[in-house]
Amino acid sequence: MAWLRKEKVVFIEHFCGTSIVREKMVSVILEYVPITHNPDALAENRRIEHNSDMHEGALVSTRWIKLEQR
Repeated sequence: MAWLRKEKVVFIEHFCGTSIVREKMVSVILEYVPITHNPDALAENRRIEHNSDMHEGALVSTRWIKLEQR
């Protein structure tokens, strides 16, 4: 599927625009995330990707599962 991500435009053009390629997102729950993590900071997402050997942009968003007050 990696080739399809790279060649998405050419693939869609071959089918005269009648095909739609959608990205699939998967939610993952992580334990032991430091309480200093800021889900709104894009730089932190990039650092997590780097430290986890993920490609840049793989991590779309982060959020706390519970309210910070809890």
